[in-house]
Amino acid sequence: MDTDQGESIHFWQTAPLAGVELLSARYIEHRFAPHVHDGYVIGMIMAGGK
Repeated sequence: MDTDQGESIHFWQTAPLAGVELLSARYIEHRFAPHVHDGYVIGMIMAGGK
């Protein structure tokens, strides 16, 4: 994980996972309103709470 204490987001795609979008983020204060996605989403919280 980054040593920077700020928020960050990295979004990418890779050829071996064609059609899969990848996202790695560090949210500290940002909050999302309840919402849906038009595809499957797999999430993992590495630290903190949801």
